[in-house]
Amino acid sequence: MVLLAAGHNLVAEPSARADAYQDRFEAEGMALLARTATPEAVAPLAALVRMDAMLSPGRLAAVLREFVERKDATRADPLVAAQALYLLSLEDDHAGQHEQADARRRGLGLLRDFWVLGPFDAQGRSGLERIYPAELALPDPRGGPCYSGKTHEVCWRRTSPEVARQGAVVLGALLRPDNDAVAYLLAYVHSDRARWAALRLGSPGPFKAWLNGRPVMSRDVVRSAALDQDSAALWLPRGKSVLLVKTVVDHGHLADVRAPDRPARGGSAWGDGKRRGTCRRRGSLRATGSPSNRA
Repeated sequence: MVLLAAGHNLVAEPSARADAYQDRFEAEGMALLARTATPEAVAPLAALVRMDAMLSPGRLAAVLREFVERKDATRADPLVAAQALYLLSLEDDHAGQHEQADARRRGLGLLRDFWVLGPFDAQGRSGLERIYPAELALPDPRGGPCYSGKTHEVCWRRTSPEVARQGAVVLGALLRPDNDAVAYLLAYVHSDRARWAALRLGSPGPFKAWLNGRPVMSRDVVRSAALDQDSAALWLPRGKSVLLVKTVVDHGHLADVRAPDRPARGGSAWGDGKRRGTCRRRGSLRATGSPSNRA
């Protein structure tokens, strides 16, 4: 048997489709608020982002704002809260509220003050396992040695916050040439006491990380960069530690490195291991390009 029907009866009217998206959006928004304190809240958050382009402008921002600014926001799972706050900062940018967007991202503790070295020659992802001079000894970028780079001599350079675009380190703006290369980022982490912490990093390509010369993270990946794609538990001694990150740059890749310039509501990028890797508001923990905690 073959069943034939008029085509117009099988296609939903545009208004009906819009109403369906609207209903689904509201349901996911309610689910996000209901699961505030659990990691599972990331599922409705992701669903809301996927539907954003199908609805009127400002709808996503309204839901995100309610989530991060509600009175009980401190109950939110810290990693979900960080994702929501970062997404809201992007919505602020889209609305032309750039100062507000920057303020939200500063609260996340995204690393903005660091040193960079490179580029070194590498073909594709092969540079990840190749050992370059910066890995041979714990580097001191202040007046340190220069090295033979991909096309010219390279030295450590301290960057300014302007090189971070929406929380991402724009390596393509710092390296020439900016493709098929390896680069290093260095920051000093200052802690007023010994503690467990979590380093969170997002990248579109392979990377390695060391703390005080000890390997703490390595991933050989190719993907679209996003916030907090990888994390590693670290034991931070009291005082100053040196964080070194190696990244393999294919075509001007972006990367984000989160570190605690100042704690965000509900937690920061680093943690003391007592609540899903979040950092409670006790003591001082910050990352900067300065070896002195007073800078």
